[in-house]
Amino acid sequence: MSFSFLKRSTPKSQSKRTKPAITKLPAVTKSAKLDAIYRKYNVFPYVSPKRTKKELDAMASDPYSTSIVSKAMMRYLGKTKLLRGDIIALWWLINPHIKKDQVPEYFERRYGVNLKTEIAKLKKLGYLNAAKKITDAGKELLKKNTHIIEFHQTHNVNMTEKEWANFQKAKQADFESHNEYLRRNGQEKLAADNEAYRKRELQNRKNVQLIVRAKILENEGKLKEAAKILRSIDPKTANSPAELYHRLAINARKQKDYGAEIKYIEEYLTNFNPTPKWQTVFQNRLTNAQKLLKKN
Repeated sequence: MSFSFLKRSTPKSQSKRTKPAITKLPAVTKSAKLDAIYRKYNVFPYVSPKRTKKELDAMASDPYSTSIVSKAMMRYLGKTKLLRGDIIALWWLINPHIKKDQVPEYFERRYGVNLKTEIAKLKKLGYLNAAKKITDAGKELLKKNTHIIEFHQTHNVNMTEKEWANFQKAKQADFESHNEYLRRNGQEKLAADNEAYRKRELQNRKNVQLIVRAKILENEGKLKEAAKILRSIDPKTANSPAELYHRLAINARKQKDYGAEIKYIEEYLTNFNPTPKWQTVFQNRLTNAQKLLKKN
């Protein structure tokens, strides 16, 4: 006799153990390999949809690829929602000597941002006005982050200000230790050469900082203050005397001081050996400055 009514019935939901569903994250780029790297970042870097899967896979497979945006670039600055790319975008927009007809690849490749999107963000946050002109808040933002512009121009883009300071201290300590070793072993000339090179290196870094500061002042319309900073740089220590004199000439013309502009151009052409390119630039500028001086 069967007592089937006494058997405990097993609910259908428990009759078979179901495996937990695996959540598959939606693809952001054409490359799953690149997505896996970038998903570990605070902010997902911008990747142009024009890039092919093959290109992106190659980037992700090369651990030394310079096309992979570093994590440092995708961290917010302090308590803000700003990235380093935003500071560079602001600087790029207001720099009158940069051609705006083509967006540099470094915005995507190095900073992981889409310039169009970042401009909209800078407007929303009040750093740019509707006409894409820098506001007082934007000027203050650049002042606080001149080190980011300096790193951009000297290619030390992945370092924070503190990391940069620590790196310089370590570099100086390493230099002093090495020179002490050379002197102990009778290599006085080599030690002296090293000291001269280090001195030039430090001076060049200082010059870069001064030029960045002068450019910011120029963009604020403080032309005399900018000129004073530029004149404080010894042309003999400048990494590019041509660029220094060119900035001085531009600054003088903005002030309508054509006599000073002519003086800077002639000083450069007399004391330095310009390349054909700079020779043409300065000669054309000299001709125009002389015409402007006669009119005024």
